[in-house]
Amino acid sequence: DARINGRMTRVMVDSGASLVALRRVDAEAMGVKVDSLPIAGEARTAGGVVPMRVLTLDEIDIGGIKERDVRAAIVDLPPDQDMPATLLGQSFLTRLSSVEIKGDEMVMR
Repeated sequence: DARINGRMTRVMVDSGASLVALRRVDAEAMGVKVDSLPIAGEARTAGGVVPMRVLTLDEIDIGGIKERDVRAAIVDLPPDQDMPATLLGQSFLTRLSSVEIKGDEMVMR
């Protein structure tokens, strides 16, 4: 889990995602008025192509690693097709000095 904009959020690492991909429910829990953001394009997901809205997150804090002003997209999937968690994509991962996988653990620095 990570603290995103001050709110604990379930996350999964997705090195194939260009941006942090927020579930609509997570964005709304952070106080984002999703429908007031313009649709900025489409995201290709396992469930098909869906609209996305782009924003900048104030802060992501995961295990004491804090990154500010991180670009993200709200992926607006129907509830029955939603992602199991917000995805930590390359807009966060490329800021880290290293990401290593050792056995069944991922170590971020």
